[in-house]
Amino acid sequence: MRKSVFALTMVLLAGGVIAPAGAQSFDSKYQEAFARRVGNPGNTSALSDFVRVAVEAGQYDQAISTIEEHLINYPLDAKAHLIAARLYHNVGSRELAARHVEIALDIGTLDAGDDRSAQRLHASIDRSLAGISGFLDLTTGVRSETIDFQPTAPWTDRTDINPFFVATAQVRFDLETSTNNAILAFGQFNARRRFGDFNFDGFGGVYYAPQGRAGITLDVGLPTELIPTLRGQLTAYADYETFDFGLYRSAYGGTARLTAAPTANTFVYAEGGYAWLGASDAVLFEDERYTFEAGLTWRVFNSHTLGFAGRGYIDRVQGFGEVAHLYEAELSYAGQVMAFENGAVWTQSAGVAVADIQVTNFVLGPVFPYFGGYWRTYWSHSLQIDDISRIDLDLSYRETDYTNLPARDQSKFDVSLSYTISLF
Repeated sequence: MRKSVFALTMVLLAGGVIAPAGAQSFDSKYQEAFARRVGNPGNTSALSDFVRVAVEAGQYDQAISTIEEHLINYPLDAKAHLIAARLYHNVGSRELAARHVEIALDIGTLDAGDDRSAQRLHASIDRSLAGISGFLDLTTGVRSETIDFQPTAPWTDRTDINPFFVATAQVRFDLETSTNNAILAFGQFNARRRFGDFNFDGFGGVYYAPQGRAGITLDVGLPTELIPTLRGQLTAYADYETFDFGLYRSAYGGTARLTAAPTANTFVYAEGGYAWLGASDAVLFEDERYTFEAGLTWRVFNSHTLGFAGRGYIDRVQGFGEVAHLYEAELSYAGQVMAFENGAVWTQSAGVAVADIQVTNFVLGPVFPYFGGYWRTYWSHSLQIDDISRIDLDLSYRETDYTNLPARDQSKFDVSLSYTISLF
């Protein structure tokens, strides 16, 4: 119960943090930034603040016209050229971005940090112009997992503190079409330690759980007169996940996804998929998995967004039927907390979800599944230090109850602190 109260308090605290960040209306924030720029026409910091506020509101035309007007009056302002390069790069004007970043470097007055940033941006633009772009993110950190078991469970409560590592990579090949079609190759590997009793036999414990995914996606524009922003993604992938006692799950599958932005402030998506699990450890029973997800996000104001999603999966055994499922609904928030003068940005996200679950019984077989539900909540903070590095703090809480297996009921509280560096 104490952890339940803590989790609810965590969400309320998130709301408390959200309120001050959004207390100032966009109009007043915009006018304040505009007044500061007008009052300090040669101040690049004031210019940068105004461009950032305009971009947050989706006012790219205003941001571009402002930066170009500034450069007419101050053509040797290297920092302003760098700001312009970033802006043009973000809106897809690669040639203009390349020209401005080259001018910024040629002027030679950037400080050491901005010079390194400009060099990285220049290399990224060059790859984009060649039709190839991508990233490699390496994340390392420490995670604390605290589990509160029911008194009748065969284990005692425990806290496990352990390091973890994640590597994520993606390469995008531009097909040079009017609808920005592309092929994306991606991969991810993560290694962590966790507690589990996957087969519910009472002999679980802490084990190392490497996971991996690799795949390829065809991303194409499907504009119609009714939905001009419609896009489709077809993905083929392979997954590998390990559990305790050497059990593992292999999945080979594909997904089809549709996305659209009906307005400048909304985004919707829907996805369905299928995976063959037959190569998994034979103890896992499942032969195939059907996945589904749909959701929407709505930018309420400035850089604050609300979201709703429904997702889940159904596992089946050929010739038998369904042996496991998960149906989850989630409500979420994401937004900016603060932007610092040195360019660092602090953002946060929070959410709550509820789910109905059915778990395969690996002792008695799929005829006698365990079923129940859970609710979970999370609160995450991210500090983007510069173009290549960030720090993340993540808190989450989950409470699981099994209707026909109360001895396995548990609540879990996780805290993780990590550092990510982007090599490309």
